[in-house]
Amino acid sequence: MSLETLLEELRRREPEGERLTYRVPGLWAPVGESPTEKSRTVNPYRFLRGHVEAILSTPPAPRGDDDWVKDARIYNMFVRLTAAYDHDGDGRIATPDAPDRAARTLNGEGVRETGTFLKAIALLGHAKRMGCDTIHLLPVTAVGAFGNKGNLGSPYAIANPYRLEPTLADPLSAADVETQFAAFVEACHRLGMRVVVEFVFRTSSRDGDQVAKHPEWFYWIRREIEDRPAGAAPDDARYYGLPPFSEDDLKIMKEKVAKGEHTDLPPPPQWYRDLFKAPPARDTIQKEADGRWRGTAPDGTVVHVPSAFADWPPDDYQPPWTDVTYLRVYDRPKFNYIAYNTIRMYDEELAAPENAVQPLWDSILGIIPHYQDEFGVDGVMVDMGHALPHELMHRIIVKAREKHPHFGLLSENFTISEESVETGYNSVLGYQFRAVESAAQMRALIERSCVEGLPIAAFGTPETHNTPRAAMRGRGAAFCRTTWLLNNFLADTIPFIHAGYELGEEAPVNLGLAFTPEEMAQLSGKTLGLFDISSLHWDEAGNLPGQIQNISALRTKYAAIAAARGEGTLVWSDQKSPEVLAFFRCAPQAPDAPLLFVLNWSTSAQPYQVALPARINVSHWEELLSGSRAASTTVLSGTIAPCDALVFGGVGAQ
Repeated sequence: MSLETLLEELRRREPEGERLTYRVPGLWAPVGESPTEKSRTVNPYRFLRGHVEAILSTPPAPRGDDDWVKDARIYNMFVRLTAAYDHDGDGRIATPDAPDRAARTLNGEGVRETGTFLKAIALLGHAKRMGCDTIHLLPVTAVGAFGNKGNLGSPYAIANPYRLEPTLADPLSAADVETQFAAFVEACHRLGMRVVVEFVFRTSSRDGDQVAKHPEWFYWIRREIEDRPAGAAPDDARYYGLPPFSEDDLKIMKEKVAKGEHTDLPPPPQWYRDLFKAPPARDTIQKEADGRWRGTAPDGTVVHVPSAFADWPPDDYQPPWTDVTYLRVYDRPKFNYIAYNTIRMYDEELAAPENAVQPLWDSILGIIPHYQDEFGVDGVMVDMGHALPHELMHRIIVKAREKHPHFGLLSENFTISEESVETGYNSVLGYQFRAVESAAQMRALIERSCVEGLPIAAFGTPETHNTPRAAMRGRGAAFCRTTWLLNNFLADTIPFIHAGYELGEEAPVNLGLAFTPEEMAQLSGKTLGLFDISSLHWDEAGNLPGQIQNISALRTKYAAIAAARGEGTLVWSDQKSPEVLAFFRCAPQAPDAPLLFVLNWSTSAQPYQVALPARINVSHWEELLSGSRAASTTVLSGTIAPCDALVFGGVGAQ
């Protein structure tokens, strides 16, 4: 669907909107308009029409063919959550107690209150006002049903990577989900924004479309074996989960993997390997009442597709992941089981070229080209790409770049290393979400970024959908502003907004990384946006989006300083409080025109004092976010509020 065709449909159906109660947040203002402070009730067709008209009337913005990823400013959407809203104002999102997923996403008027691609179009003005030029989407592919976590399931439980999730289509349009996604991508492109979609290449939902068609692409275990419940011993043969290993084997495998040696890796116990059977014939496979696939193995054993689990380290005995399973990328009878040495740290005997399941590899290799051809996406985020066979990942990248040499490839890798460059990635997630836990760790990351320089661009973000929110732990919206300011002025860093960050959102989306045991216990059983019907607190954003917008403008104004790295571009001013980070940033070509940053990593107010360089000839120093004038040109001192940030620049010559 072209945007022009969508516009015609919205105009034609506009009278239908008069019967609907449709509230929208004030922040969902069209491109070129200012947001309002409060939500309002609108005709949904007229509202969406206004967004499309604003996009179509915006002068085309160029999207060059250079290495664009390193200069990107990214807004990360989980469409189902990010574009969700209580449109009818009944105090809840959609109908969570409805019998099926599609019905759960609708309210009593048939309006889809969970996020859709059409409502995501209405969010582009918000993202663009904050200075973002790239939209990163968490998986938008069809979600499986069996073993779902929450009432909607995880977007990472992918039923078919070639099929879009049907509930991302908006009933306000008669077009199918593929057509609505194409309209979203076109809208981004018309605004000069790029679209990056996240993919998972090594797992499938347990009820995936391909199980019955290609059973040889999957592992199968005896039907009576269920997932290991919490508290059960890892060596209890009645259950399935991460296999147990002896202390001696754990030592051997960890030492070998650390050295890059994948020969003769210790296998799991024999009883565990005996749980697995050869794949069943296609004509024996059928779906059970609960939605799982079962079949009959060649020896007559009734089998089903098992869950996945955390594959490394090999002694992380968390419960199995009930909604996904691992793909069998290599096939050799000796290795007919799921363990670290078959799904990540591939034993060399297994990973021989002749053992590759080539039809499965071909299917995986076709995923990115499909989205390039059908929708024109500009890049992909590869989930756990470093856990795929190196040859397969290499071929994925080569095939994507054959179609477009500057296609963006981003990696969910927490390590910032030359290896990702050699693989062919443009950027990695990195580890800032862990470094923000202390001022000392952040100082080390700032030093590495601005002096040594990073071997590959990394995301500048204190949070992702898997981590605690930046505003958690008593830090509030101030910490969001502080980290956004910092990330716009770190070299080799891609400013990244995980939707909700700009609202000071405190509720985490998932509990995957960097949570304390106490936080895990406190949040256990709570609604999580990655799995459940949920929405962001769009009506409680305060002035943070405007502050983010102002900081983005500062980055543009001081672009040379933001990109500067090397000796002399970062000068520290040590403070009495270890929680205060104070430093000058300057461009090599203009060392006498620095910016001074003062950042408080503490949840309490802290004093600061900075001696200003005598060589700088200015009339006064100004705090650039507030516009307030400093009292002295020789020493800046005062008290900085909890988790707050200040940035000073010299103004005028004396």
